[in-house]
Amino acid sequence: TGLLARAWAALPGPPTFDRLDQFLGLNLLLLVACNVFSNVPCVMLLARVFVAAAPTPATERAGWLLLAWSSTVAGNLTFVGSIANLIVANGAQRAVGETVGFWAYTRFGAGSTLALSSLGAALLAAMLHLGLV
Repeated sequence: TGLLARAWAALPGPPTFDRLDQFLGLNLLLLVACNVFSNVPCVMLLARVFVAAAPTPATERAGWLLLAWSSTVAGNLTFVGSIANLIVANGAQRAVGETVGFWAYTRFGAGSTLALSSLGAALLAAMLHLGLV
């Protein structure tokens, strides 16, 4: 569809990962993309973009770390964001008769995922800035 390419082109330039707003913006882009396209295809597509756009080895490293963090946490955003969510919901229904619906899950999943992923992206940015990772 070209949606990822258009989203990437809308960015002001290749990410340098030296500003918090870039980390948070790319984190949000990754959360949405991973839930629209699924984590694995999204990572396969964006890994090439992150590597190709990286002007320095440090930038490439930061891109890989953010991609790893955001794509991992993204699966919690919606009920269908991860097969693990479906397995747990199915197990809960069989074990205790509890049904977890899409919107009930998403009400909790969206808020907690946005908070956790943003906090993690900000922490990662700070740790990279301080040379701790």
